[in-house]
Amino acid sequence: METRDKEKREYFWYVQPLDSHTNEVVSAQLPEKSEDSFSKKGSLWECSIEFVTSLYASRADFNLKFEIWGKQGHQGKMTKKTFLFKPKNKRLKMRKKKTKC
Repeated sequence: METRDKEKREYFWYVQPLDSHTNEVVSAQLPEKSEDSFSKKGSLWECSIEFVTSLYASRADFNLKFEIWGKQGHQGKMTKKTFLFKPKNKRLKMRKKKTKC
């Protein structure tokens, strides 16, 4: 039971380059053996969450286009996770401030 709980908390992160420039940047930063190919999603590169956050932070500076994918545990379903890194809607923040008063 304990190993099952640990696997549920373990996440695997992948970057899917959407153009050749981004693919070159990612391939230069990650070892070749980490490339994983999925038939529906194209080429995905397995990486750490630290690499994903640094790549997302520098996307505008280097004109990078990519999607972020993740799965929970080894047997988890692959899902798109790009939304986790986008800033929250400012409109929602304004609503929360108004309701507090």
